Amino acid sequence: MDRNEREQKDREEERELFRQETTRVFAENLKREREAAGLTQEALGALADLDRTHVGYLERKRRTPEVPTVRRLAEALGISSGRLVDPYDPNKAPSTDD
Repeated sequence: MDRNEREQKDREEERELFRQETTRVFAENLKREREAAGLTQEALGALADLDRTHVGYLERKRRTPEVPTVRRLAEALGISSGRLVDPYDPNKAPSTDD
């Protein structure tokens, strides 16, 4: 394997690690925000015009969210999209979204 091939492989691995971390952070935030809103997966799905199974897959990290899905879920929860994708810091004061 030459240098260019190694660099390409390294970039692909970095992208995959980033995707996995983004999916993990989103899943944790989505579940926490949904539960804080007192919603079931089915209720949130209905508000966001998504099937409840899709919400479940996202919360279990079985799907990587796309931008339009993040926006629809955030809107349904009454929060900013950033709240779903930013790493959670329990020591940080809650934001006053929307």
